[in-house]
Amino acid sequence: CHLRMVRAPLAICVPLGVAFAVGQVAMGLPAALGGLISTIAERGGPYFGRAKRVAVTVIAGNACGLAIGLFVHGRGWVVVVVVVLLALLSAAISATGNTGSLVGLQLLLYAVLGSGPLASIAPGWLVIGLFLAGAGWALALFALEWALSPHVPEQQSVAAAYRAIAGMVRAAATPEM
Repeated sequence: CHLRMVRAPLAICVPLGVAFAVGQVAMGLPAALGGLISTIAERGGPYFGRAKRVAVTVIAGNACGLAIGLFVHGRGWVVVVVVVLLALLSAAISATGNTGSLVGLQLLLYAVLGSGPLASIAPGWLVIGLFLAGAGWALALFALEWALSPHVPEQQSVAAAYRAIAGMVRAAATPEM
């Protein structure tokens, strides 16, 4: 858990720090957003499941939404129609489950961001590239966490199961009044 607390600020702040250092603050924003979503999408559990959830969210939700938003930027009513259609698609995707819910939300959110403020930063391909670079940076930190403590999630799950069993045994051994 303590590694996750260190990983999140590193995933978000290092891209911004590099952008500040080279005098391109706006260029750090998409990369920081990539790091941000990579830390938000990760909900705990075994490492493989966590990495899969992050990758699916980043690619199917964020990058696709960002690409759609950047594509329709500045096209007036086309943007409105596309956002409404994406809202419907987002609702349908959200009904598929936990990961689908996050993917649907991120698809809509990043399409709106891409059609507005992020489109003014740089060419669309560069914005998407910076976003994916930030997400890749966060996943690299995630891989480092896995390398440093590969069994922690499983150990925590087993410990929680033993605590639950101990609680049931205590409850069964308590004399009724």
